[in-house]
Amino acid sequence: MASQWPANILWVSQATTGTGAHTIKGFSIASNLLTMTITSASGLSLPHGLAVSGNTLYVANSGDGKILSFNATTGAPTGQVISGLTSPNGIAVYGSSLFVTGGDGTVKGFDASNGYSALAGFTTITGLTAPYGIVVHSIPEIDVTGLGVSIPDGAV
Repeated sequence: MASQWPANILWVSQATTGTGAHTIKGFSIASNLLTMTITSASGLSLPHGLAVSGNTLYVANSGDGKILSFNATTGAPTGQVISGLTSPNGIAVYGSSLFVTGGDGTVKGFDASNGYSALAGFTTITGLTAPYGIVVHSIPEIDVTGLGVSIPDGAV
């Protein structure tokens, strides 16, 4: 039995100058063939970080300080979701939360379920040097009630 990928498109951003600059290319994971290209005509300007949530492809558009969204199946633009950022580079999605690294040494959080407003309860991280990559690692909470487990104060 052949293994199946949960999605069939591998998205790759090409931000720098030269052939293919300011594009995002979608490749079939099964065949490695180029299936679609999103170009600067769709608003791309130094696309860096990419993240997919559901059927939405988010792009950290470093050249103009925006986060753009595209249909993750067709590549069609679906809008600008965040603007006014300083050189956004990396982007991670966790549920309805978006986290974006910026050229100003920050990580900012946004709430997709609330018009991409600032994420409640998240304080912008500052003082970083040229942050790019970002990912959220979710550690499941374990209910230890009644198991006789003692957790020191501040350990969680």
